[in-house]
Amino acid sequence: MKNGSEVEQIPDDVYQLAKGIDTFMFDFAPYDYDGWDSESRAKNILEIANDIINDKSEFSKEFLCEIINDDEFHELHDEAKELVHRLNTVELNVN
Repeated sequence: MKNGSEVEQIPDDVYQLAKGIDTFMFDFAPYDYDGWDSESRAKNILEIANDIINDKSEFSKEFLCEIINDDEFHELHDEAKELVHRLNTVELNVN
């Protein structure tokens, strides 16, 4: 659920994608994740969403592509590919 005026300015498809990327990152490496509490998670989602809006989502794409290209994480390939596809689609629509 989105809260706050800053979030209300973010299109829902961008917010949902940012939330999906954040969840993937958290699930993939919970011990390396920056901030476990809900406030930190919400902040991370907003940062990812703003990166998407401002055409600065290279970090997210690189992270996901590393997962796709690493045979060790083959069970995560489909989910990472889907997120990259959604990211490319949303970027075209937003920018």
